[in-house]
Amino acid sequence: MQRSGQTFAGEAPKASPVEPGGLPLPIPKVGYIDFEKRCFDFVLSLFALVALFPVLAVVSLLVAMERRGPVLFRQQRLGHHRHVFTIYKFRTLHDGPEGKRATALGRFLRRASLDELPQLFNVLRGEMSLVGPRPHAIGQGERPLDHLVNANQERFAVRPGLTGLAQISGHRGAMNDLKDVQQRLAHDIAYVRQASLRADIGIIWSTLWQEVVTGRGS
Repeated sequence: MQRSGQTFAGEAPKASPVEPGGLPLPIPKVGYIDFEKRCFDFVLSLFALVALFPVLAVVSLLVAMERRGPVLFRQQRLGHHRHVFTIYKFRTLHDGPEGKRATALGRFLRRASLDELPQLFNVLRGEMSLVGPRPHAIGQGERPLDHLVNANQERFAVRPGLTGLAQISGHRGAMNDLKDVQQRLAHDIAYVRQASLRADIGIIWSTLWQEVVTGRGS
C-alpha cells in the first residue's frame, strides 16, 4: 500500500495538465477499465449495498425526520467520456436566511463521509466506479476552479470514482488555488494512466483505513 502523497507507481506527473482553453489531451487505452473494472465495481457495490442497507435505512430516516424535503440531493456531474449523469448524496444542507447551510446531521454525515453512500447506486448503474477521479459539478452547481478540472480530457477516460488517488493523497474537498488544481489533476491523470485491479484494491483499502480506522479522511 502506497504512502499518502505518493502514487502507486512513483511520483505524480510534474508537468501541469491545466491548459489554457482546455486543450484536449490524448485518451489512453486502458484495457482494465473495459471489462474487469466494471465487473469488480458491480460485484463490490452490490455487496456493499446489501451489507450497508441498515445504515442507509437509518440515515434516510434521520434525514427525513430532521427537515422536510427530499432525502437525496441530486446534481449533474460529468462522467465517463464527458457524459452527464445525476449523482446522489444524502441531503446535508438547508435553505437559511444567509443561503444554504449545513444541518447538524449534515455536518456529521460529511465528517464521516456517510453522505456519499448513495453513490453506490451510481456505481451499480455503471455511471461511476468505486475508484477514479472524483466528478466535479457543472452548470449552477459548479464551484470556483471546477471548470479547470472539467476542461481536462484525460481524466474522463475512466468512470468517476467514489474515491481516488487524489483523495487518499490529501487532495479532497474544495480547491482554493491553481496549485490545488494542478495537484488534483496530476494525481487523477497518474491513476488513469496506470489503472489496475491491484491499484483499485490498494486505494479502497487506504480509503477505508483513513475514514474508519484513523479518521484522517474527514
